[in-house]
Amino acid sequence: MTLRHITSAALLCGALPISLLAQGSVDQRCQPGTAASVVGGSGEGGDACQKSIDLFNYVAPQLGMVISGGNATIGQAGALGGLGRFAFSLRGNALQGGLPDVEETPLSPGSANASSYTVEKQVVPMLSAEGSVGLFGGIPLGLTSVLGVDALVSAFYVPEYNAGFKKTDSRFAIETPDGQLRLGYGVRVGILGETISLPGISLTWLKRDLPRTNILTRPAVSDEISLLNFDNNTAAWRFVVGKTFGPVGVAAGYGKDEYKSEADLTYSLGRSCGIDQLCPPISPRDGSFHFDRTTKATNFFGDVAVNLGLLKIVGEVGSVSLDNVDAGDFFNTFSESPAKSRMYGSVGFRFGR
Repeated sequence: MTLRHITSAALLCGALPISLLAQGSVDQRCQPGTAASVVGGSGEGGDACQKSIDLFNYVAPQLGMVISGGNATIGQAGALGGLGRFAFSLRGNALQGGLPDVEETPLSPGSANASSYTVEKQVVPMLSAEGSVGLFGGIPLGLTSVLGVDALVSAFYVPEYNAGFKKTDSRFAIETPDGQLRLGYGVRVGILGETISLPGISLTWLKRDLPRTNILTRPAVSDEISLLNFDNNTAAWRFVVGKTFGPVGVAAGYGKDEYKSEADLTYSLGRSCGIDQLCPPISPRDGSFHFDRTTKATNFFGDVAVNLGLLKIVGEVGSVSLDNVDAGDFFNTFSESPAKSRMYGSVGFRFGR
């Protein structure tokens, strides 16, 4: 369950371990006197508010990274070559992610209290399907051609999950109110068509999104934390150069990504003890506020493809680094910097001609 793993850190705001990086200030939404932090005028929800924001901002860009991946069409460098040409790909991405440990220390019942998180290494997986269709073969230029155009599409599927969430012993549920499938779209412009002596070169732009999702959790019997209307939208452009050598094709690329994440978080906390401890209830603390984060990143990748006629088996490895994230943006601290560069890999199959 990809979304279960990557969003549990942002939802189960009950905990925090050890290690220090630079510390920022409390978000204005979580300061005493604001709607998100005040219960009966005491500012009791401030700690849940601030920890939720920091966890969301730490984890959400990683979901954008694994959605975007590297090459827009795995193993493809130049344009397809005009009408009648197409390619269809299935790929699995895996990001070398890091998830904060949120299961050791309960929330403070009062105002925001800085804590330190131990970040645990976690592989973040994602499956996707991609297609490309040739629209224009390009303008002939000697033995090659320039300015060929392809249309690009992609698809992500999020399975719903509900282990009887309304039962008192349930802990997790995923809902997709607008459907479980979301299509993406884009375009590829062939700067140079591949020939025996020349590489294929292209510039692509592709928008990929996940279906709108509600993620419901019950970390304790009387607590509920829900991430509603969770949207993760990405846009990426890529500059790709590649060449085929007999049965093997290689490609390398550089690009820029933008990840937009937003959600509404609501929580009702009725206990002051840890997730698995039995303890008497206390006065409920309820809150609701909106997350909205845009992150920019730089992406490098390389592909190797084995050509088996219409079928290509492709492997990809890449690195992505965040451009506008700094540890000082966070009030709570993490053992692994939020701005850490992360490696990813992909394996896929491409069909086409």
